[in-house]
Amino acid sequence: MSAYFTTGLFDFLLELAQNNNRDWFQSNKARYDKLIKEPVHTFLADLSGELGQSYEVSPKSMLRQHRDTRFSKDK
Repeated sequence: MSAYFTTGLFDFLLELAQNNNRDWFQSNKARYDKLIKEPVHTFLADLSGELGQSYEVSPKSMLRQHRDTRFSKDK
């Protein structure tokens, strides 16, 4: 397996913690796609090959970065 995650991922997450709002995320979405989403999808694809038939692993296994509150009683 190759290296999937760079220090840029951790830099992005630290910046996100300091700027946890929609406007900041929208303006940095390209960074999110390049530093987090694409490497995670590659990792999950490789992992599913390694695990074979034992477990179901796919890009859908990746959790969302934000919580959908449309149907929540506590918004």
